[in-house]
Amino acid sequence: DYEPPAQEILEHAITIFKTHIASENAYPDKLQEKTWAKAAWLRAARELGVKMKADTRAIELIARNSWGLRGEIKGYARHFVPGEYGFKQVLSTDADGVQRNVELARQLLEQNTFKYKPQDPATRSGLFEGDIIQTIINKVFYKNPSDDGVKHDNVYRPFPVRGIALVLTAIQCAIQEWSTGLHQNVKFDELIYEKEYKIHHRDLVAYEKQSEELKIVSAICVKLAQYGR
Repeated sequence: DYEPPAQEILEHAITIFKTHIASENAYPDKLQEKTWAKAAWLRAARELGVKMKADTRAIELIARNSWGLRGEIKGYARHFVPGEYGFKQVLSTDADGVQRNVELARQLLEQNTFKYKPQDPATRSGLFEGDIIQTIINKVFYKNPSDDGVKHDNVYRPFPVRGIALVLTAIQCAIQEWSTGLHQNVKFDELIYEKEYKIHHRDLVAYEKQSEELKIVSAICVKLAQYGR
């Protein structure tokens, strides 16, 4: 526990630290985490007008929010994936229900249709525009008028492309939890999902380039921030 001035710096520093995770790299190594955490504390102290050095524990608490933010996003993805894509909780004895979930997960993952609007995935329309992306972003970054997305408007408007990549990675993991037909928790392991995160980011960058003057991904980023407030 910290005294009020230190606690205030810590809380503000955590929001600053998370801007790096959302906009620069969702999977920083330990050195990068520490560097960002120290810089976040210094900036928070400066902005609050408090002269106070961070101790080792404070830096660790700030840096912990790399996996903390990833976990929060994954938690909301797990919550919203069934309603967005149509997975149903069934008994293991319901062979048809189990198989339906298996086939749905396979289609969404193998054909990457989860990246499109789910209303009619066969048409492959609305790439990166599924409502679930906005829903998760709103829950994580725009829960209230003083949440991170509003507080750090300079970072989250337009919403960062790398942030979208992280949300897509979490959605992918949440869908994989249904791959056996029965919901089973899948650990959001950085050893596995950092690679997927990089693939999603690459695809977003490629789609932006492919859309040429339309700059579709840029427009999506603007819309996500606009509807997040």
